[in-house]
Amino acid sequence: MAYVLAILAVTIAADRVLAQHLYKDPERLVPAYRTFNEPSVGFKLHELDTTDVHLNTVVLGNSRTYAAVNPDVFDHRLSERGVRAESFNLAQPTIDTRFWPPFFERFYDRAPPRNVLLGIMPRDIDVRNPVAVVQEAAFLASPGFKNRHRTRVWKDAEEALADLYSLQGRGNEIRHAGPRALLRGDKLDRPGFRPRGDRGWAVFDPSLVLPKGELAANARRLAHRNGSIRLRVGASQIAAIERLDLDIRAKGGCLTLFTLPVLYDREQLGTIEVQREFERVLRAFVRAHPTVGLVDIAPRVQAGYGLGDFADGDHMTPTGATKFSNQLADAVAPRLRSGACRATP
Repeated sequence: MAYVLAILAVTIAADRVLAQHLYKDPERLVPAYRTFNEPSVGFKLHELDTTDVHLNTVVLGNSRTYAAVNPDVFDHRLSERGVRAESFNLAQPTIDTRFWPPFFERFYDRAPPRNVLLGIMPRDIDVRNPVAVVQEAAFLASPGFKNRHRTRVWKDAEEALADLYSLQGRGNEIRHAGPRALLRGDKLDRPGFRPRGDRGWAVFDPSLVLPKGELAANARRLAHRNGSIRLRVGASQIAAIERLDLDIRAKGGCLTLFTLPVLYDREQLGTIEVQREFERVLRAFVRAHPTVGLVDIAPRVQAGYGLGDFADGDHMTPTGATKFSNQLADAVAPRLRSGACRATP
């Protein structure tokens, strides 16, 4: 027995030493069985799985929404407006509207949320967005998605193994390090979003935050530019919003679309002309689908944002997220308070 315990102690110690050598933050990596296409998604969906809060509001969208909506701030502001909300930021990087119907149909297994808020931008409904399709396929092929129906006993055993042997539990991450990392002393740490709290919100990695001088120069060049490219609305993207609306209403909930301010948009669709077309498309959509709400907040609040509110052109800092979360809460409070899906005034 003493011999076995000694071997166990040596192997665990060796595992800890190697983990500290390989990873910048070894305690924050997601065990292999529940990894997804992007590390921050794993953290987010683990938070969703483990929270004991009865969520009545979820916020969807891509990376802009991911950084922009702080559920704690959002819920507190709604409470001041007489609306009780327990929200979760479910936004994920590099996806579009087509991601959400299969997510709710095949993955989301909590009680249906009463309010679903979808942050939306021109890229989300344009046909020229192949990266989003790749990300969606990667999510569906990931270990976290494939293991979604495992029993609690099986999951608990995997968690215990991951806690005992870091390298075994984080084998999916090890493959990205490679043998040279051991020799060079590199720390495996993929830059991106850093989770804050336990409601899905995250902040931009400090290494990716642009200097204010660069932000200002980019804003002068890109914030108010014209262009010849036009919005090409994809039928599948619009159909996904319709499908999401039908599914949410069938379960007693309401869908509300909202827009987000940016400092500048460096993408090809970030022109004045595309933004105007985008707003027209959204308004036409909600006229044709009166149960879907629209909070076109971006044009109303854009002028109130500055360099300190953005980490890069379109991802907010914690300061910007606090500001926007309060503004979004003010804007959606009347619709949420009414308790019924109805046309946007």
